Amino acid sequence: MKKDDVVVFIIGNDKIKYKVIADEYELSGRKVVDLEGYSGEVATEYLKKVNV
Repeated sequence: MKKDDVVVFIIGNDKIKYKVIADEYELSGRKVVDLEGYSGEVATEYLKKVNV
C-alpha cells in the first residue's frame, strides 16, 4: 500500500474509509501502514484498498 491510498478494514463492521499517510513498511516482521485519524500502525493484511 502506498501513501494516499484509501482503505477499509476487512474485519469487523467498521466501514470507515481511511487515508494511508505513509508507504507501507515492516515492523516486527509484518507489513504495516499508518492511517490518517487512526492511532498506531495497522497490519496491511487487515486492510483492503478501495476506490474513492
